[in-house]
Amino acid sequence: MESLELSVVTHELFELCQKFNSFYHKYPILNESDPRNASAAPVAAETFSRTMVAALDLLNIPVPQRM
Repeated sequence: MESLELSVVTHELFELCQKFNSFYHKYPILNESDPRNASAAPVAAETFSRTMVAALDLLNIPVPQRM
């Protein structure tokens, strides 16, 4: 059985944040000119947001109103 260390969760979240940051810089959500990316980027952002909120709740970390 794997360890139930919370550090595993935080490490994975940190990697997810880095990947989303790279995605955001590559595909700007508000100024995207490619129609395919223009519709997919907001979905990716919403999915990322929901994942972060759930993970922060799991870790008992309050979510700021705005970042």
